[in-house]
Amino acid sequence: MLVNDEEDPDTDAPEGGLPDETPTPDAEKDGFDPVENGEIEIYEDGDDRVAGQPEDGGVRTDPDEFKRFHELLTAEAPDGYTPYYIKCERDEKGPFGGGAWSNPENRLSVEEAIAWLESGGNIGIVGTTDDCPVDLDVDDPDLVAEEDVKQTLRATSRSRGGYHGWYFGDDEIPNIDSDAGEVRAMNQYVLAPGSHVPVNLDDPDDPDLDEIAPSERENVGRYSLTEEHPVARLEYEEIPPIYREEHEQRQEVIEQRPDRRDDPPEPTGDGDNRSAVFDLDITDVTGLSWGYRGVNPIGHHSNDHRGNDRYFKIDREHGARDFKDNVSYSPASWVLADAGERDPRIPNGGLTDREYFVYWRYCKENNLVPADDPIPRRALVWVAIDTGLCDSDDVEDGWKLPADAHNDALDAVREKYDLDPGRDPVPSDDADAVAPLPLALLDRLTGEERERAARKRGLNIPTTDDARTRLRDAVFRELRAGNTTVLDAPTALGKSHTVATEPWRRRGDVTGEAPVVHLHATTDARDDAASKTRDSGANGAVLKGRKEISPLARGDHDPRAVAEGDEDRQVVTIDGEPASQWLDRQCDEKGLPFSTALTLARERNDQDLDDLPPEGQEDPAVAQWNGIPRTEDGDPAKDVIHGTHQFAYVPSLRRHTNVILDEQPDFTVEVSDERIQRGVSSYLQAINAPVSSWTGLIALADADLSGSTSDAAKERSALDDALDKDPPTEWYADDRDAHALAPDLARAVWRAVRYGDADGNGRRSAKVLHEPPRLDAGDGDQYAGAWLSVVIDDEDYTVQSVWSTPDLSQARAVVGLDAHPSMPMWELNGAPGMDRDAVLDPAERRLWRRYERGLSVVQIGDATRPAPGATPASG
Repeated sequence: MLVNDEEDPDTDAPEGGLPDETPTPDAEKDGFDPVENGEIEIYEDGDDRVAGQPEDGGVRTDPDEFKRFHELLTAEAPDGYTPYYIKCERDEKGPFGGGAWSNPENRLSVEEAIAWLESGGNIGIVGTTDDCPVDLDVDDPDLVAEEDVKQTLRATSRSRGGYHGWYFGDDEIPNIDSDAGEVRAMNQYVLAPGSHVPVNLDDPDDPDLDEIAPSERENVGRYSLTEEHPVARLEYEEIPPIYREEHEQRQEVIEQRPDRRDDPPEPTGDGDNRSAVFDLDITDVTGLSWGYRGVNPIGHHSNDHRGNDRYFKIDREHGARDFKDNVSYSPASWVLADAGERDPRIPNGGLTDREYFVYWRYCKENNLVPADDPIPRRALVWVAIDTGLCDSDDVEDGWKLPADAHNDALDAVREKYDLDPGRDPVPSDDADAVAPLPLALLDRLTGEERERAARKRGLNIPTTDDARTRLRDAVFRELRAGNTTVLDAPTALGKSHTVATEPWRRRGDVTGEAPVVHLHATTDARDDAASKTRDSGANGAVLKGRKEISPLARGDHDPRAVAEGDEDRQVVTIDGEPASQWLDRQCDEKGLPFSTALTLARERNDQDLDDLPPEGQEDPAVAQWNGIPRTEDGDPAKDVIHGTHQFAYVPSLRRHTNVILDEQPDFTVEVSDERIQRGVSSYLQAINAPVSSWTGLIALADADLSGSTSDAAKERSALDDALDKDPPTEWYADDRDAHALAPDLARAVWRAVRYGDADGNGRRSAKVLHEPPRLDAGDGDQYAGAWLSVVIDDEDYTVQSVWSTPDLSQARAVVGLDAHPSMPMWELNGAPGMDRDAVLDPAERRLWRRYERGLSVVQIGDATRPAPGATPASG
């Protein structure tokens, strides 16, 4: 929880709040200027005049003040609390280097913070969601009664007016903005006592010096303690009333604001291609009436103590205007801010294609436009590109799509977002001419009459049997050709059934006499497909995970109280841990293959067992591979082999096999940024690299050393060479921070930061080939490569995403089955160069869904409103 980077108040110090605060006679005179009077020294800083800065550039920070603050802050802190200090710029409030406070390079221990202060730098204290400090920022003491403020540790900032009170709270205390100041409880920071920031007399946002109490004028710029009390606990009810009342008022407005019009608009009809979103006014989207004055439901402020009754109002001249942030909202910018797509404080600017879609989707889901409102052209362009139906180079004049992409994008809107796109498919030879489906006519007909009417108009209404036959033919076609293709087949067409029930060993002309491997998203889907295989009379096999069938991995041999009949059970511990926990740590936390972990377990078990349970047998998780996927003669062992997507990592299942991926796999690696940093640092130490930490690697990768012959340039060259080394085998088991991906993560991050360019979202990425360590004799001679992709933030160098995608290039064929594939995600998680092919064309698909399955898109009157911050699914 926490603390904010405060706005310095333009107010006097609280009455009686500072020692020896007797005004001088001059100070009481109208027009008194403390600068001209010599009470505040002024220095030149370029073109600016500043107060509180030594003319000789000396140090004004106060390490002793910070030490005292740290002692008081931690004296009665909750167990386990460690202050989150960050390195800030000298004479400024911002984080060091101009990036985000969350940059891990800027976090400092208390000793490092003191050293930085001694050099003249500033220190920030952060509150995160993982700790519990709360900062009560009193900007205007005249609005907060002293008796309403619970006694605690206090400090004042450079303006020497107002104050900060530090507390320990809980998750129930929210961030609050009010006239009096702020309550900050999470993910923000404030400069700590001991810091120093000069006041710029030429900056209107800096404090007015003539409002500073005379006794404090020599301290201008300093952050210092004013009340050295222990840090108190704070409950929500103990927050001063002015903060709570304004917070609760805002919540009430938000809760009472209408989510949508009471009466949804009437349908527009097929002939109108203009979206009604362009005709909405600000009252339509806000649910507020003309003349409203009060809380900004999506802003951060309320009453204005400088003279305005409220910060926010709606009128016909200005629309919606927030006077605190000095911004006005159009209907579109309001929606984008409410949907979390834009910052409410800076909402304006032209709309991107994605934002057109967010705007339109929001209005559709909130009944602000008719159910059949046509999707804006540029929104449709975003859908087409986002789902991989075309590239931006295929779009003409910023909105004209190729016919096939146009039609498939309409289908994507229906399938992915459950929205009626309000447009009809176009003929393939003319992307601009719209040929609407005669649904109203067809709806009035039945049976053969409907089919005849459709045929007269060049349309085909496929039956479910026809569609399933076409699906089977498409699977056969792609396998026979050895293609890598995603088949776009509607839900309920029987994709899994088609593959699971085919006697593939009799279809050698289709499979190339290679095994068929059917991989599923879940174990339930796997078992359901395996059941269909058995029922059909085909011969199948099911591959299971270690915890499903390995006695050692599922805990059968962990230490526990002896039960009746359990006396002869062999207990197994490894390095002092129960066997199942040790195996989980090696496989789940370190990323080692189970066979590798099992080999290590044989060497390291505390019972010195040469033969691990089950005694005299091979572990079932290993034994299940005997004769799979091929017989000793090299023929397919089964008609179909079922497993989950994770089995795509197994070399034998992707080497000259036909891999069928049922639904899009997700090979995202669930590993935290902190875990990656520990793993990379451990790897660098294991190979004796020139740098021994993540921070050092990033610093060298990002340094501008072009043409330099400095020691840093030589060190970077040496690190470039060192990253080719692999760690010693024992590192994987002995080092708790080791991870199987760490060596290649280090290489990928190095490549992304040193050689990559940031994209439009401020992120860099790189891809490297990863081969997991194989310490066992099983598949050790087989290629087990995976493509390791890393996305890293260009500002704070946190790792945003990691994928480890099995390299399926050695498979004979790869066929994906998906109701509506997102090709960028398939390319990331599937085989290289995957194509897309539709089983039904868009018109056939729509007609089949409507007349065979009885499905159509309708508007539900009280549809759930998206939560603020919700954004459309993008894949």
